[in-house]
Amino acid sequence: MDARRKFWGFAAAAAAALVALSAAGSSGAAEPAFDPSTILVKFADPARAAAIVRSLGDRPLGLTLNGVEVVGLERGGRVHAKIARYRTLAEVVYAEPNGLARAQLTDGLSAPNDPQFGSQWAWGPIRAVDGWSVYPGSYTTGNAATIGVVDTGVDSEHPDLSDGRVLTALGANCVSASGACSPSAALDDNGHGTHVAGIASAATNNAIGVAGTAFGAQIIPVKVLGSNAQGTYAAIANGILWAAEHGARAINLSLGGSSYSQTLCDAVTEAINGGAIVVASAGNGATSAANYPAACPGAVGVAATDSSDHAASFSNFGSPDVFLSAPGVSIYSTYLNGSYTTMSGTSMAAPFVSGVAALLLGQQPSRGVGDLKTILAQSADKVGSGYGSDPYGTCGGCTWSGAYGYGRVDIYRALTAPSVTPGAFQVAISPATATTDGTGAVTYTVSVTGSNGFAGTVDLSVSGLPSGATGVLAPPRTTVPGSARLLVRVPAGTAPGTYTFTVTGQSGSLVSTASANLVVTAADFTIAVTPSVRYATAGLAATYEVEIGTQGGFAGTVDLSVDGLPPGATALFAPPSTSAPGASALTVQLGPLTPPGQYTLTVTGRSGSLVHQASATLVVK
Repeated sequence: MDARRKFWGFAAAAAAALVALSAAGSSGAAEPAFDPSTILVKFADPARAAAIVRSLGDRPLGLTLNGVEVVGLERGGRVHAKIARYRTLAEVVYAEPNGLARAQLTDGLSAPNDPQFGSQWAWGPIRAVDGWSVYPGSYTTGNAATIGVVDTGVDSEHPDLSDGRVLTALGANCVSASGACSPSAALDDNGHGTHVAGIASAATNNAIGVAGTAFGAQIIPVKVLGSNAQGTYAAIANGILWAAEHGARAINLSLGGSSYSQTLCDAVTEAINGGAIVVASAGNGATSAANYPAACPGAVGVAATDSSDHAASFSNFGSPDVFLSAPGVSIYSTYLNGSYTTMSGTSMAAPFVSGVAALLLGQQPSRGVGDLKTILAQSADKVGSGYGSDPYGTCGGCTWSGAYGYGRVDIYRALTAPSVTPGAFQVAISPATATTDGTGAVTYTVSVTGSNGFAGTVDLSVSGLPSGATGVLAPPRTTVPGSARLLVRVPAGTAPGTYTFTVTGQSGSLVSTASANLVVTAADFTIAVTPSVRYATAGLAATYEVEIGTQGGFAGTVDLSVDGLPPGATALFAPPSTSAPGASALTVQLGPLTPPGQYTLTVTGRSGSLVHQASATLVVK
């Protein structure tokens, strides 16, 4: 068996499948995968996060770069139970699992003088040489924008990457318990990131190895996946923001997971608002289920095609995963220890698109993210079939296919595309969805970015809020680039539901809009019992604290009771009824003959027709 076939078999058996996605050919989503020892919690006041986390018996591991606390759970703490507990706190904006993502790899002029250029079949269909003849026009001149490769790291000593194009001084390693990034050369201990980097930007016409899409581009290596090609959403969110903050104009994410994360998608939004295009692999599950971060709003998800311009059998399809497609089957590129190998996956397709974006930015640095997406959509080859209505609204008259997106990327057509009309600006809102119980204000960030040199002033307004709600923009006018805070308050009694509102930006005759969701919860109460486990000896007492929280403006009285007491035990609530928010002490007095064992106590709170329960464990020794 030759090395290529051996690698293909290894990849198919071990590294190809996306963690938490269903097997190839399945049409449904698999159970989301997440780190069982941590969760992500967004606090209204990040300065108070650590103290609140410690008060609940957990460990504050640190804030992500977009202000989300990574919480290390107490021993035995269950992810979903803990999330539910944090969501009862008024100080918490949202709480969610710390999802896991994995590298998305399956099993697997004239032409430059790179010896293996002929082994790279993708250059023909995407018309690379014709495109390079337009820009940069030679193999020795011209530049491209810096690409952030957020992956397993990059082998900066590889002969096709060792000429200084890998900016190790700007690199980072974010593989840690909290996902925090620290300065690092981000060396690759898996090979996936080096393969991706070679596709995006291997040195070209250097008489060595292979060619790269944007061979004039430099690379910021950011390690967010470990040697097993797996990493947490916290690390990936931090890695995205590290790359953006250190100068990456194109960010490549050849990775993905099946669970939605506001932390991750907010990081994508923040990078885009800062002027970076975010390109992500669409996923290898042969499914239309959402794959993140490709499915995050604003990301460019990339499906894979083969040498016949057919959709790869493993590639995800449909919206929101697929914006574009690119070669992703049997792609030959750089690998560890100065070697080269063939891999397949949407991981391989994404860096072709990142490279084209870097070329477009080198050709015209003033292009904004909206300009790039429009050019990529309009210039793509309509390979395959099934093109119809456009779910993204990227460009007037554009058609879209579930398997290919706007089509398969074409370097020549992209670099010869007409310039997008100058003087545009774009409005974006983060987060995409926020929740309120009717008390306090919900805060959104409205960002305004320009393209092609636009630097005017934009007036902002909001519409579509629930009846009686107020939305205050501070400031209501901003220069570009700029941002404003939007504070939304809803009156008591607002009907529960999801409300979609719109922020409009206007500058002269130019108008841009963006929409977000406000979820109003019903009036209700919550109940929690701490600690989760108590130990006691027969004849003695065990005490628990019962906390009653509110949501949706609930202001009633809650009556308390308990079931599941050990034989011979009695219980006393002090007080037996409490207004919300409030607390009561539960004392369980054990009898002298109460038998040893583990007992589950169920505390019930009742207020009219509303009933909620919480459990705790009593171990009698």
